[in-house]
Amino acid sequence: MLDDKEMGYIVAKIEPGKHPWPWEKRKPTDGVEDKYRFMRHVEKLEGIVVHPGAPQN
Repeated sequence: MLDDKEMGYIVAKIEPGKHPWPWEKRKPTDGVEDKYRFMRHVEKLEGIVVHPGAPQN
């Protein structure tokens, strides 16, 4: 999928429910911070501004 220069989709089928995850293995960040970290990474990698209202590093 990465070699043909075409757009594609990846489908992940998951089962509903909860999986107990030990506290010591949990991430210290929440989903919101992860989203902004990803956006900053894309902006830096591509040299573009995705979210003009966000602080630029």
